[in-house]
Amino acid sequence: MIELFNAPPVFIEITPGWLQARRENRGLELGLQRAADGRLTADCRKELIAALQKFLGRKSWQPRVRALCGISAHGVALRRIELPAGGDLEGILRLQIEKEFPLPPDELAWGWREIANGLAGRRALIAAVRREVVEDYAGVLSAAGASPEFTVSAFARELLCPSPGEPHAIVDVGRGSAELASFENGVATAVKILPANGNLARAVLENAGGKTLYVAEKTPTPNRLWEELSARAGCLRLEIPAGDGATAATLGLHKSVSENVPLPRLQAKPLSARGSFSLSRVDFAPPENRRWLARAAALLVVLLLLPYAEALLLKPVVGWQLAKVKQRSQAFTSVAEP
Repeated sequence: MIELFNAPPVFIEITPGWLQARRENRGLELGLQRAADGRLTADCRKELIAALQKFLGRKSWQPRVRALCGISAHGVALRRIELPAGGDLEGILRLQIEKEFPLPPDELAWGWREIANGLAGRRALIAAVRREVVEDYAGVLSAAGASPEFTVSAFARELLCPSPGEPHAIVDVGRGSAELASFENGVATAVKILPANGNLARAVLENAGGKTLYVAEKTPTPNRLWEELSARAGCLRLEIPAGDGATAATLGLHKSVSENVPLPRLQAKPLSARGSFSLSRVDFAPPENRRWLARAAALLVVLLLLPYAEALLLKPVVGWQLAKVKQRSQAFTSVAEP
C-alpha cells in the first residue's frame, strides 16, 4: 500500500537530441525535435508527454512522480565567486550573478554550491543556464505527471568516479558530440562540449590536461576513440550497463538519491517585483495549465453571478416575510378599531 503513494523516482538525462529515462529496471529513450530557436517543437512536446505518461504509469489519484533530471552542458556556464561573511545570501548571489554572467538572474535558471568556508573566506560555485531551457523541460515533465528537479549531468556523472578527491576529468561521448568535465577536490572547474567529428581523442586529451581521465561508455565495446585514449597513462573506463536509459548521468542521479548526496539544483527564481505580468507569457499548452485556467474562469463567473443568484433564491423568503408582517399589521389594526 505504501508503494502506491511513494512511487519510485525516475532518473532522466536530457541532451539537445535525446531524452533518456531510467526507472527501476525499465528504460526509455526518445528523440527530440527542436525549432530554430532551440525550443522543443509543439509536436515533439505532445509526443514526449504521451510517451512519458505511459512510461510513468501514474494514476490520477497518485502523487506526482519525483523526476531527477540532468541536462547537458550545452549553454551551461560555471563561475567560482567569493562570498562575504554574513548578509542576505540570496541577495549576494544575485548581485554576483549580475556581475559575472551576461544575463540578469531573472533570465537564468541557476544553482550554487559552497566550496570553501574558512579563514580565507567563503567561495561558491554557481551553475546557470537560460531559464527557458529548464522551463521547457519542466513544462513537459509536469504535464506528464512528474515533479522535476534539475541539475547538470556532469555533476551526477562525477559521483561514479572511484577517487573523486583527486584531480580528474570525465568524458561522456554522445550522439554528435562529447562532453568533457574537469574536477578538483570534487568540484567542477570547467565543462566543455567537444564536436564528435574530427580528432576527438586529441581534443579530449588537450583539454583534460594531466588529470586522470575517465571515459563513460556502455558495456565495453572496441572502438577507435577508446583505443586512442587508453594508450595514454591514467585513462580509465566507467562502464555503463547496457539498456535503454542507462547512462552515466542517470546512474549518478540514482546514486545521489540512494546515498543521499545532494547535487546543485538549477531553479528559475521568481521574477523580481519590477517585472510585470503578461498573459502572453503564460504557456497554455500543458493540460494542467488549461484546467487551472478553466477553474479560475468558472470561479470568476460564480463570483459575478452570486449577487443575482442570492436575490433570486431569497425572493420567496422575503415575500413570505412581507406577507406575514402585513397579516400581523392588519390583525393589529382590526383590534385597535372601536
